[in-house]
Amino acid sequence: MFYSLGSEDAASPQDLAKDMEGMHLKVLKERTADAVEKMVAPVRERYAEVIKDEKLLEEIAQSGAEKARASALQTMDKVRRAIGFA
Repeated sequence: MFYSLGSEDAASPQDLAKDMEGMHLKVLKERTADAVEKMVAPVRERYAEVIKDEKLLEEIAQSGAEKARASALQTMDKVRRAIGFA
């Protein structure tokens, strides 16, 4: 990500430092914001797709509940054995 803050020729940290020499902090912040935006855009787009799909969300919630239930049953079995109730 950071190499994209400099020119297209910035292939190393040294090149990046040279490209950014004398640059105002405002420009660095703008370039950083643009680079972060490019990185998170696909995640944001996928989130927007998933959040609209109620059926998928219900399936995910159901699957999570099943996993949590199985884990809780195992934990409670261990607890019961530890305190002598099993």
